[in-house]
Formats: sequence, C-alpha cells, structure tokens
Amino acid sequence: MTPEDFLRSITPGVMQPRKYGLDSFKIYHPDKYKHNFSDETSIFYKLGENGLISYSDYLFLMTLLSTSPSDFVLAFKIFDINGDGELDKDEFLKVQHLIMSQTKVGQRHRDHISHNASFRVGPNSALARYFFGEDGKKTLSASKFLEFQKSLYDDILRMEFERRDALDGVDGLIKESSFGEHLLMYARIPDKKQKIMLKRLKKKFKHGKGVTFEETRAFFEFLYYIEDIDMALYFHRLAGLPIDAQFLQRVAKKITNVELSDHVVDIIITLFDDNMDGKLSNNELIAVMRRRMRRGLETPRDTGLIRLLDALATCGKRAYQASPFSLN
Repeated sequence: MTPEDFLRSITPGVMQPRKYGLDSFKIYHPDKYKHNFSDETSIFYKLGENGLISYSDYLFLMTLLSTSPSDFVLAFKIFDINGDGELDKDEFLKVQHLIMSQTKVGQRHRDHISHNASFRVGPNSALARYFFGEDGKKTLSASKFLEFQKSLYDDILRMEFERRDALDGVDGLIKESSFGEHLLMYARIPDKKQKIMLKRLKKKFKHGKGVTFEETRAFFEFLYYIEDIDMALYFHRLAGLPIDAQFLQRVAKKITNVELSDHVVDIIITLFDDNMDGKLSNNELIAVMRRRMRRGLETPRDTGLIRLLDALATCGKRAYQASPFSLN
C-alpha cells in the first residue's frame, strides 16, 4: 500500500476510493506514480523505494501507533541478552512478536492471517532493511527505535495536516475549528457534546489567524509524552491546584522541553473548558489526548502485555540466580 492508503486505514470516516471496492485493486507503477513527499526525510521515503508498505510492515506500524514508548523500552531491556543496549535482528523479532501478539492491533488481525504466517516483519521487509541493513547484520538501539516511532508520528501528522490544509483552502494553515476536530478525531465523546465543544471554538475564533504545522507538531510532540504529563497533572490535581493555560505551558516546557504557543493553548482551554472559567479538568483532557495519540488503537493495560513482560523479567531473574553464573 501507499502512504495515503495507510493514512486512510487509520482515519475514521475516510474510505478507500469507491471505484476500487473490496475485491478490486489498481496496478501501481512505482516509476510512474512516485509519492511526492513534502519532506524528503519522511520515514515512508526511507523505508524503501517509493515508500510502499507491505502487509507485515502495515501491522507493525499500526502496533507502533498503539504502544507507548515506555512499553517498548521495557521489552528491549528484557530481550537485550548481553546488556549492551543493542538488539540484533533475532532479538528484535522476539520483541516484535511479543508486542504484536499482546496488543489490540495484533489480536484484531490474528484471524485474518494465514495459518503459516506470523506477526513478524518478513525477511524482505522494508522495516527489516531499515533497522538492520541489507545483510541483516546491524543492531538496533532502543533510542534509535524510539526515534523511528517519533518520526512515524510526525510523518502521519504532516499528511493529516496537509489534507486538512487543502480542505481549509489556506496554504500552510488550518482553521482553529479544524485543529479542534483533529484533536477529537478518536475522542469517543458523544456527537452532541463534540458539536458543543466545536461550536465554542468557531464562536471564539470566528476571525482566527489559523494554526500552523509547526504549532500542531509542537502540541503533538507534547502529547508523545502523555504518560509523564498524566503523572504531573495527577499530582497537581491532588494538591488542589487548577490546570490553567500557564500551568499547561509550564508542564510542556519542564517535561518535554516543548514550547506551546499561547494560541494553541487558548484553543485547548476553549475546547475542553465546559464552564468557561479558564481552567481544565484533568480526567477528560488526558483521556481524550491519550486516545488521540494512540489513534483509537490503544490497549488497556490489563490486556496482559505489562503483566507478561513483568513475568518474563521475574522468570529471567530467578533463572539467573539459580544458574552457576550467578553472583549471589
């Protein structure tokens, strides 16, 4: 599939063009129909010629969007046998298989994969070549992998922004209401309430100046650290302190080193401030932003992934202590 196909597959309400149907397809000529990336550093561009995505790559990219960075770091540590902070190809495939078999995305597609197929990225996969080179001999660090995950978020965000930019008709800007719709895309908030929230935006920013991609990217970079932000806001709320614009900007700077523009923060406050007192409720904001960052693909923490990783760590520790190599 192309990057546009991938974006359509994860965007609510956006379907494949009707003329292709379910059992029809188009013949894709790479040399004739190369995707024109606005940014040549795009992950899709780097994955291989013409940025085409295989089915196994598609499943893993979906998993990347639904799994928090901290979960991947934990899995890396468990399968890093020699403790050098690097995984070879075989070790990484174990991480990948574990993550994909325990997440909602992997479970959802399990019944649609042939009996002999696996969740693993194939040997000819663009992802495998990107991470481990043509010969598969390179190693992969957790930091490089997280950098890839972050770049994936950024590439998809850019494509989403460009689509909305084209609809809004203002080059390089999207409307404040369009930015609000973008945030609420996976919110699971009743339609009636969403309409009220967006109506507040349209009323306040009737003659707004719009939102740039740089402002949008800064806010989503802030959301990339949603777990840390949730912790900071939780303790702030325990202290009985309000979440206002200044505090939100301070948290962004302290935790993520991201500077949120006054304009974007004003949009967020307006969108979520039901009683219009200039302050936010932590609960709904974090819940909506977490779902937005995971694009509705998130798996509750009780699905078994964290318990399984913890169990593996415990078993590994016991096995080491019982071995003749133990220092105890």
